[in-house]
Amino acid sequence: MTIQVHQSVTKHLISYLSLKQVTSFEIIQDDQKKSTIRLLLDKEEVRQIIEIDFRPIFRQRLTEQLIR
Repeated sequence: MTIQVHQSVTKHLISYLSLKQVTSFEIIQDDQKKSTIRLLLDKEEVRQIIEIDFRPIFRQRLTEQLIR
């Protein structure tokens, strides 16, 4: 899965993710006011959670959890 985000006015690339082992993809919210997704990547004993807000402002959050 590849996600690219460009700045709307200048078209400059502000984020590029190339993820090879996405376990789960979830659309949290998708409407005119807010757009958010969550990606889960499970690797052995670690789960990575990536939450991305596209609207109203672009943000990325990466969280890791130990799986036992």
